Amino acid sequence: MANTQPFAEPLNGGLVTARDPALLEAGELTQADDAVYYPNDPAIHKVKGRTKYNAVALGGAGVVKGLRFLEFDAGNSYLLAHESNDLYLSAFADETGSFATTIADVGSGSTLDAVHHGNRYIALIGDTSNRLINPDTSSRQHGLAPITYLPTGTETGAPAIVSGTFNAELTTGWFFFIVTEILNDGQNPTIESTFTGKPATASAALTTPSSQAYRITRPTTINTNATGWRVYMSQFPGTNPTPIPNLNTFRLMKEMSAADTTVDIGNTGGSAARAPTGETSIVAGWSNIDKTHFEDNVGTRNSVDGATVDLQTFGFDGTLSGTVTGIEVFFRIRTPDYGVLKRIPIIFVQLSPDNGANFYPSTAAYFIPTDTPGIIAAYQRISVGGDGNKWGRTWALTDFNNANFRVRMRYGLKNNFAAASGNAIADVDFVQVKVYTTTSTPSVNVSGQSFRTVNVSVAGVTSTYPADGQPPVATTGDMFEGQMVLNDTQDQSIIRYSLPEYIESFPSIYFLNFETKVQDFVTCIRRLGNKLIVGLKQQIYRINYLPRETDAEFDRGRAYEAISETEGIVGTQASCLFSPDGGALLLAYISHAGPRYTDGFQSFSLTDDLDWGATVRLPVSGTAANYLQNCILVNYGILQQIWLYYTPPGQTTNTKALVFHYNKAHRKGNGTYKVTGPIAVAAMAATTGRIGGNEILLSGQSGGFTYVEDRGYTDASGGTLAFAVKTREIYSAGVGRTATVENLFIRHNQDATSTVTVTPYTRYSNLAQTTQAAKTFTTAQAGVPKLPFHHNHESIQWKLSEEAVVGTTGIRLSGIIMENSGTGLPEPRP
Repeated sequence: MANTQPFAEPLNGGLVTARDPALLEAGELTQADDAVYYPNDPAIHKVKGRTKYNAVALGGAGVVKGLRFLEFDAGNSYLLAHESNDLYLSAFADETGSFATTIADVGSGSTLDAVHHGNRYIALIGDTSNRLINPDTSSRQHGLAPITYLPTGTETGAPAIVSGTFNAELTTGWFFFIVTEILNDGQNPTIESTFTGKPATASAALTTPSSQAYRITRPTTINTNATGWRVYMSQFPGTNPTPIPNLNTFRLMKEMSAADTTVDIGNTGGSAARAPTGETSIVAGWSNIDKTHFEDNVGTRNSVDGATVDLQTFGFDGTLSGTVTGIEVFFRIRTPDYGVLKRIPIIFVQLSPDNGANFYPSTAAYFIPTDTPGIIAAYQRISVGGDGNKWGRTWALTDFNNANFRVRMRYGLKNNFAAASGNAIADVDFVQVKVYTTTSTPSVNVSGQSFRTVNVSVAGVTSTYPADGQPPVATTGDMFEGQMVLNDTQDQSIIRYSLPEYIESFPSIYFLNFETKVQDFVTCIRRLGNKLIVGLKQQIYRINYLPRETDAEFDRGRAYEAISETEGIVGTQASCLFSPDGGALLLAYISHAGPRYTDGFQSFSLTDDLDWGATVRLPVSGTAANYLQNCILVNYGILQQIWLYYTPPGQTTNTKALVFHYNKAHRKGNGTYKVTGPIAVAAMAATTGRIGGNEILLSGQSGGFTYVEDRGYTDASGGTLAFAVKTREIYSAGVGRTATVENLFIRHNQDATSTVTVTPYTRYSNLAQTTQAAKTFTTAQAGVPKLPFHHNHESIQWKLSEEAVVGTTGIRLSGIIMENSGTGLPEPRP
């Protein structure tokens, strides 16, 4: 017998199915089932399993179609799940939890995305409407639908001229009006719908300002959650009912509560604003409350969440006449320093007509001081209410006497978390109340805020559009240049974007359309550094900037460039950001041609090692269903892995996963990344979250359950993790020459008592492979077991697997060494 010669074969090359097994490089594998690599470790490991996160199934125990991790400024984190028609929230502080909050009837979209801005999230499911989620888990519809029609002229409900007093300085003529709805949800800045219809006027001109006024009737409610409505009037009357004035000329006249059905423009005056001279502490926390009585630059301070005081004795007795049309409360307030910015103090305000027995409105009005410019360290004047706002009730003059009338001022924190002493203080120097009534002194003026519009110039022509348009129903989006960018499920070839920092205001003119040479639609929107990537099914574009009204010329065509016009992003969950070795930020994505990534300028292959058509289920003749669009790509950054959950051939849902390894130790010579898998996991949703800064990978599966991945070596969802790796086809003596393997050595680490089965496959010439008898070893102790084999061969492959018994402990294999004899000898072939 010839001397034995060792032949070492590492296991560090990753799965390769795109090339002939005999042409693979040393270490490349033809099988890597339920196997992964870890950063800076060439050994191949058995993948870890999963534990169940929620013991009680969600809702109807259907498929968890979407998962997102929501992390708010106060440190409170939630796991958001989409099942059936509902969204569910679970406080995320441990690896087990329950979904205690339900946001019902949001629609049956097939996916879920979430965009963060201003300490709130917008959940996108592509059905009915987007949902805004606050840090306390309360939620509401994203944005408001516009008012599209107002009766005019002789129509029922049109503006009507009534007896009263107008403002003679505005002269006479045809005055035009528009109406919007507003929402004050008690937490976020007040939002306003827009008006997209035709401004309305009365059936006749106003001719006598000294004896005439306008009565405006609230139109049919569009937004059922609206808490009020506003009336705007054009500041310039027309000499005829046409032409209709430009929207830029409209100014705010009145703000009414939702309970009010009509309001008079004119015939209204106001009392002198009056300050309190007494108070009652309800919840301790305000210091030196009497400082609210005088404007002296010394205020009452508070930093206690929930502190409440009732301000009283305003001295209105005998000073009012007429009918009450509105109430306005003024505050002179400041915040001492920038320490408040994360905690965000809020001042809630209510009025009582009966010495505190009842307060109005039932949901307190409020304002966020830090929304007012210049309020840090300098007193600013802020008001709540107005000459048309009756705070949800009808008031009598006697309600304002000293014995009955109260203003309740409550301090709250939008983010109530531990902070250094002195943070989140509100300093109120002065409080005043003004009561508006029907008197002989009119308050009609055109100095109110303008109706919000955008004015854009195209080809030298400037056009005006309402600014507070309704956000589109979307499935994907991101923030870019301070603007929220969303796709539009009603027009799938465009993206729409908001005003800067106003994420609920989408002017109709703010969109980019991708009318390309192929029928296509937007699947993915992601910010990549200072660029915005828009993926369509067949193409990818880079957005360099978003055209705005401040541009000299509103030119959409120059705002974007193509990255690829042949390969797009297949679905709304088929991309993720990653940063190899802490370098440039990249976007990985799945196209119909395979896994790709982009730096925003070019597109590159994530791997060249997969026979893509044999790996995933692609649409083919006779089976046109696009299962690949349901795939999910997630960056598991702590292990420098990208997980792809996908539907394999012959299946109809995501039952497998592949792992792309982007650690520098697992990068190939051509710049692509090693792959392992498939891994047995049936996930229709996936995301990463953090507990104490530690990243956790989660999946959403059938039965209404979510799972924590990368835990233990069993599958709590009922599956089996069967580790199996198979080497390339090795011609250890060269093609046409035979060798005999005498022994096989396998370096492994200690992993309790897993049993590894070693199966050799031999071949001569172009004959079929022969499966030889297997042997086993256990991993109870680390080391290099010696397995005696005696197989003459021209080529040989080795499979190391859990064939007989799938264990519940790990496996870590560093490589194998064959002890060959007879290399090159003319040993007979069978």
